[in-house]
Amino acid sequence: MTSLAILYNKWVFAKACEMFIMELSLRAWMHTRENNRRTPQRNDIADAIVMRTS
Repeated sequence: MTSLAILYNKWVFAKACEMFIMELSLRAWMHTRENNRRTPQRNDIADAIVMRTS
């Protein structure tokens, strides 16, 4: 592989990680708001992972 291809692969992986974290954060925030709280808790993140709704 050329160095340009390696850099591109790293960029794509970093972007995918960024999008995953953003989606997980948004889902956790939705669970936080459903429970009438302003601070996310561990169970909000866990609920976001398994996509449970209250």
